[in-house]
Amino acid sequence: MQKGVTGQAISGFVSDSKSGERLLYAGIYLANTAKGTSTNGYGFFSITPGLPQGDPVVLVITYVGYLSDTLLLNNLMKDTLVNIRLKAGLELRPVEIISGNSSGGTSSPGMHRLTAQVIKSLPALGGETDLIKVYQLTPGVQQGHEGTSGLHVRGGSPDQNLIMLDDVPLYNINHLGGFISAFNTDAIKSSTLIKGGFPARFGGRLSSVLDVSMADGNLSKTSGNLSLGIISARFSLNGPIRKNESSYLISFRRFYFDLIAKPLAQRANPGSTVGYNFYDLNIKLSRIINTNNRVYFSLYNGDDKTLAGFREKTDDGTDFYMQTNRWGNTMAALKWNHLFSSRLFSNTILHFTRYRVNNQLESETSNGNNKYTTENQLLSGIGEISLKPGTEYYINPETRIYSGIQLTYRYFRPNNYTYDVSDGNQQFQSGHNHTMLMEAFEGIIYAGGKITRPAGHTLELGGRINTFAIDNRFYIIPEPRLKASFHHNKNLNSFVSFDVMSQNMHITGNNSIGMPVEYLLPATKRIPPSLMKQLSAGLEYRSGNGIIYTSELYYKHFSRLAMLKDGASLWEGRENWEALFAGNGKGRAYGAEFMATRNEGNPTGWISYTLARSERKFDEINNGLIFPDQFDVRHSINIAMMLKIDEDADLSLAWVFNSGYRLTLPVSKYYVPVEAGDYTQMNEMYIYSNRNEFKTKPYHRLDISFNFHKQKKRYLRTFTIGIINLYNQRNPNAFYFTEIENFGPNNTRYKRITLMQRSFFPFMPNAGWSIRF
Repeated sequence: MQKGVTGQAISGFVSDSKSGERLLYAGIYLANTAKGTSTNGYGFFSITPGLPQGDPVVLVITYVGYLSDTLLLNNLMKDTLVNIRLKAGLELRPVEIISGNSSGGTSSPGMHRLTAQVIKSLPALGGETDLIKVYQLTPGVQQGHEGTSGLHVRGGSPDQNLIMLDDVPLYNINHLGGFISAFNTDAIKSSTLIKGGFPARFGGRLSSVLDVSMADGNLSKTSGNLSLGIISARFSLNGPIRKNESSYLISFRRFYFDLIAKPLAQRANPGSTVGYNFYDLNIKLSRIINTNNRVYFSLYNGDDKTLAGFREKTDDGTDFYMQTNRWGNTMAALKWNHLFSSRLFSNTILHFTRYRVNNQLESETSNGNNKYTTENQLLSGIGEISLKPGTEYYINPETRIYSGIQLTYRYFRPNNYTYDVSDGNQQFQSGHNHTMLMEAFEGIIYAGGKITRPAGHTLELGGRINTFAIDNRFYIIPEPRLKASFHHNKNLNSFVSFDVMSQNMHITGNNSIGMPVEYLLPATKRIPPSLMKQLSAGLEYRSGNGIIYTSELYYKHFSRLAMLKDGASLWEGRENWEALFAGNGKGRAYGAEFMATRNEGNPTGWISYTLARSERKFDEINNGLIFPDQFDVRHSINIAMMLKIDEDADLSLAWVFNSGYRLTLPVSKYYVPVEAGDYTQMNEMYIYSNRNEFKTKPYHRLDISFNFHKQKKRYLRTFTIGIINLYNQRNPNAFYFTEIENFGPNNTRYKRITLMQRSFFPFMPNAGWSIRF
């Protein structure tokens, strides 16, 4: 009997051969046994062959869009560390349905991964490519209102998504009122959306995890990108600080509507000011200290700013008015990767993240020697500082365990409000001032393990313990996780998962028919953390013609939800805001998702269909009756296709359809007399329908885009033209009421209150130009 070498491991990193960029989730398997593994989120892998002594070890390494490679090791007598560099292939595949191993073993439920290539290929608003818009084309994901970048995943709301950039949460990802997200595609390496089967290291939200990784920067040469679109411009530069040792990435994007609007407004109405802009700045630095240590520094800062005001002269003086709204994120993270041994990998993150909204209103009136000023400010925000050490231990190719902790300090400023009036000499009125600061502490312990059987079946068990302290209240919430996959044959896999998730904060909005307004608030004594339990199961079939068919069923149960009561507004009762909420709400969401994906050949793309339902129930809302969620959309169809015309041109299109979202509308009104000094005025009062009783008409739209490439001596030039909403479908973004005058018999006139629809995106041509050097 031959003695094995199961105690000797092969480990290392998989990287791009030119840039040195580490490749996440690359597949590694043994050619003679088909045992396999994959690199983690930092490109590290560890595998123990377990072959008889003297047998050669042949590793096969694969990665989407790269040429496969093999590594031959003879006389393996000790643990070995290797660095594998793959060459990019000629054709990048657009989307990969994640597999447990590269040899076609098992599938992972509820997960989609997109490359930066497909994000840049699909049609974009104003030439501005957007990661979130592409994920809205996948099953189980709704976009919300027309054009917005929100994600409503499996009956959840946008606040129930954990959105992370380089392992750091971002609390708001919306630019331009939600029409564009905060992710600059030039700075992105990869992204993964998880809807079910959540790894134990993720938590804090109820519905999904969007894990986005920034590019590291080229370790060998300087490269960059310059892009100009109708609405914005982008510039990125990356390269080595010290060749093959340290690198940098700098990427900047700016929306330039204000550069056009300001001079036009001045010309049309001298003294007026109007404008809107946003920007994103991404910076990443990385350094390889030695074989076992690498450090990263990531920075993101993004801001939106709107201006509206005027200054005009009067006979006696001047009048001035200015309204300024600003909102944005700031994130910074320091990460340390360390190899304790060929089997034990660790990653430690120290991060800060903050989101804040600042709305200001200033007015000034001068009349002779008298000057009156008014200042009105509303500030809201959230921030956190967190330390997260975690480890992964590879026992053998079949077994991997991981664990970690997270310690977080978090602060909330729900709605700080100040209002002051002065006469220019001394303040004679100051009131309505309200300041609130709430502090919370969170401690997380998580652990898990994954076992892969020789037949290809896998079992992943894990869990988290979430501890949360605020306002003299302490919560302990266990979150067990289970995920199992079964490999029936080379073409057919099945899977099942069970998840428990909790959320220690609530982002809630108004219930009106206009544009949504959101407020971010912590869980408290009266409004405890929310809980979600999900059971999902599915099948994956890989056909002989290269098409992957997937289907999945899911059922979710929500508890301890919070929502604003009927007619409540956070602009009122700031000192007692908790009383405005209905708590202890329940909900459920269930549905079926189907998807057909073609990753290879020409064309590539996918078709998906979702059948879903989402409901809520609160004792203090809708008379305690069950009501549909606002984005309870029964049917959704998405088509995304990329066609290579020739070596220098390609075509992409996206068609979306859904059966309409829900609305709460007034159904009648009456008048109430109110005494106002010496006279009586009649105030209008409205009677509303049951919560979300009405449904909008079906939504559908076709977007198309052509990309023309030209390789120059020093750079690659790309010119893009496209059309958003090709057949000019008028889809609703918001609704409002208006009075329309009608003529009756005998030329009588009467006014009729009519519900009107506002649409933002008719037939809209787009163009963009970029160079890559």
